[in-house]
Amino acid sequence: MCNASITVQRLAVEAAVSGDDLLLRQAMLMDPLVGAVCNPPEVWQLVDEMLIAQEKWLPQYEAAIAAAKKRQLG
Repeated sequence: MCNASITVQRLAVEAAVSGDDLLLRQAMLMDPLVGAVCNPPEVWQLVDEMLIAQEKWLPQYEAAIAAAKKRQLG
């Protein structure tokens, strides 16, 4: 049980440090609470919305945020 939580946290930290939105999405998918209420396409949408909403504080995700904005418009 603890290892599952630790893995999610490690992925989230690595994603934040590297600005890798794919790692962030994987961390979200592995989180048992998120997985209980969201399917993978919903997680992708959730991450896009969260990145856009917090853009001011997430400069490391600049490219991912630009792509998320295009998906939101398209």
